Amino acid sequence: PLVAVGKGKGGPNFAPLLTVPNSLRDDARVLFIDQRRTVAQHQTWARGSMLARLLEPARRELDQVELTEGWTHADEFSERYREAMEALRTPRVQEIERLVSETTRRTLAFLGSETVDDLRIEFGFSDPANPFRGIRLNYVEGGFVLPAEELGSGIQSAIVIGVFEAFRQLGASVGTVLIEEPEMYLHPQAQRYLYGLFTELADNGQAQVVCSTHSPVFGDLRRFEAIRLIHREPGASTSVRSVARDEDRTFLRRRRKRRKLEPILHMSEVLFARRALLVEGTGDAIAASMAAEEIGLDLDAEDYSVVACGSKASIPFVARLCRALEIPITVLHDTDIWELPDDPDDRAEAEKKNAKERELNDAIREAVCDDSRIFRIEPSLEAALGIGRNASDKPQRIAAALEALPFETWPQPLRKAVAQLSAGGRDHARMRLEG
Repeated sequence: PLVAVGKGKGGPNFAPLLTVPNSLRDDARVLFIDQRRTVAQHQTWARGSMLARLLEPARRELDQVELTEGWTHADEFSERYREAMEALRTPRVQEIERLVSETTRRTLAFLGSETVDDLRIEFGFSDPANPFRGIRLNYVEGGFVLPAEELGSGIQSAIVIGVFEAFRQLGASVGTVLIEEPEMYLHPQAQRYLYGLFTELADNGQAQVVCSTHSPVFGDLRRFEAIRLIHREPGASTSVRSVARDEDRTFLRRRRKRRKLEPILHMSEVLFARRALLVEGTGDAIAASMAAEEIGLDLDAEDYSVVACGSKASIPFVARLCRALEIPITVLHDTDIWELPDDPDDRAEAEKKNAKERELNDAIREAVCDDSRIFRIEPSLEAALGIGRNASDKPQRIAAALEALPFETWPQPLRKAVAQLSAGGRDHARMRLEG
């Protein structure tokens, strides 16, 4: 294959890749972990094994660290190795060795080889000079010892995570890790733990981690620079989407610093949606889901998502990210512009709050950049349903209020936002809305 070897005036210069030197293998090694997540991929004899890489410093210690003066670990191992092999050489083993040796000498003599009288074939470990290459991971419980690669997928995945954790704590480096579906066989807590290991490996410069996933745990919106959406429309070629424009990156970085984006796991679902409706909080998400049910829109079947952003202040970040990644969105939010009270002191404070909300409403408009995709409830969904601003259990109250009303009397922005989410392609949805 041709590889880029330098940069010329007209672009990269290419040359045939004839050999890969060991220095390049060490500096740019790639470890591929497929979705099977088996321990066999990580045993020390496997090519590109992370465990073998982790044990490499220990192999060098064999000749360097002394057990006693003038006697290294390598010397001790060699002595015990000879004793162990003698213990294995039962009469049956010795007979096999004798027959193999005689046949080998006879064959080599026929081929005209030089003196073969002293030639002998013996059993031994695969590489006595590198004993770590022959060791394996075993699972020990209740006195039973089992090869780790013979266990269930869940336990093997846990062991693989343990290898990653050892890498993180011991500060080893592996180059690039390519991993398919890291969420396989792991419950949500373990997924978050593994994702934390990946981010630390990357942040510490120990590895570049590239994973393909269908789990929102590994689709961290806060690390939007690393997100790549692989997308293919029917009849079209596959495309890769990312946040590539400088103005999008600047906007998102500024918003990321302002917001902690705490409900990030729920928000990350938007990365996997064909269309999404962004709302403020849990109550709004419940209302939108109820409206979808009323018009016969099965959100999951259509690959749509209603995403609660946690607060109105988080909507601009998610909306701009979706726009950069070409994910079609609709936004539903409260204006939160309230009538001013008569009392002068209260009036000044209310004006200040209204001004702040106008700025936030403008930020949402800037992020979406399409007024036809924004639906605003004045002044709020709770107010439209007769729920007090300071009421407790708002999500439950919103659901109860909507259930008590005919669908045609629900707040129109709510109905229109959900109808737009359905792409306007359902006659029954439009009829219910117009009715």
